[in-house]
Amino acid sequence: MPPVRAVVQARYGNPSDVLGVQQVEAPALAADGVLVRVDASSVTGDDWQLTRGVPLMARSITGLRRPKARIPGRDVAGVVIATGSRVTSLRPGDRVFGWCHGALAEVAAATESSLVEAPAQVNTIDLATVPTSAVTALQALRSGRSGPGKRVLIVGASGAIGTFAVQIAAASGAYVTAVCGDQSAELVLSLGAQRAMTDRAGDVAAAGERHDTIIDLVGSVPLRTWGRATVRGGTVVVVSSSGGRWLNGAQRFLAAALRTPFSRRRYRPLFLSERLDDLITVAEMLEARAITPVVSHTYPLEGIAAAVEHFLPGRGRGVVAIRVTGRSGLGSEPSPGRPARALRPRSRPDAMGGTSDARFGPVRDSGRT
Repeated sequence: MPPVRAVVQARYGNPSDVLGVQQVEAPALAADGVLVRVDASSVTGDDWQLTRGVPLMARSITGLRRPKARIPGRDVAGVVIATGSRVTSLRPGDRVFGWCHGALAEVAAATESSLVEAPAQVNTIDLATVPTSAVTALQALRSGRSGPGKRVLIVGASGAIGTFAVQIAAASGAYVTAVCGDQSAELVLSLGAQRAMTDRAGDVAAAGERHDTIIDLVGSVPLRTWGRATVRGGTVVVVSSSGGRWLNGAQRFLAAALRTPFSRRRYRPLFLSERLDDLITVAEMLEARAITPVVSHTYPLEGIAAAVEHFLPGRGRGVVAIRVTGRSGLGSEPSPGRPARALRPRSRPDAMGGTSDARFGPVRDSGRT
């Protein structure tokens, strides 16, 4: 196979200094592996941190002085071009999405258990934004015991994971309160949230309301504060944290794990598990149009530095897609800089009515009950 174009990162640093496109050798095909022509990939806020090598503690896994993986990227959408002798469920020509190694390249290697066939009506750009963000949202809500009639608070609702979490929770019949920036209030309401709170997340706890489940995708509010905003027996799921070059808030995950035995609430740190059955569940949701990716921007492969810098602190909204080969697959693509199509409002069981409270600043109600 001839050389392919790929994003290469030889050292840690600012994206514009360390990320560039080069010609590299195509990956080898393993007996239990799959080669995918990558049509699109995606980046999220985690890529901003990983490019800089933060937290430093994580370098024991990613590489001490330089990245072990020269070609970054995990989420992939494309077409199978070759399969190993032990692969039975996929064949060349299958349109797939999932996880792979070195997704930011024209050809990437994956395993059979990390890919699923793509829903026919979903375009490739949308598909590439789904695996990590949507599966994380699904696992967070499952850990938080979300379900019909439950009151779910999603903090950071307009981000890559948050936009999926709002839709999945709403589809399950939960009453969703979304905390986001003022400019994103209409977006999260269109995705299924009953309420959008646009003031500081900590003020939500101070107001005295109680939620069955809190999904914390920001990590800036103390756990004890979220505990006061949770009903007895409720769950706080910690998906993100911040602060500190060495740990970058990793101590928050440890604190969550240690807090539960001494509390009437459950605190659950969440780390993504790349499970095939969850990827299949997400594919079924896409096919049923229960979830719709919110793609804020689409960049070409050569624009990878700008794509990662999109997630400078305080700037990220939705998911950013990377067009790798220029093939878009089926369906229409979102316009650059605009969200993808919004989910239609659904009727569902309701646990509480929407109200306004001056302590939250602007609070918007979807009008759905």
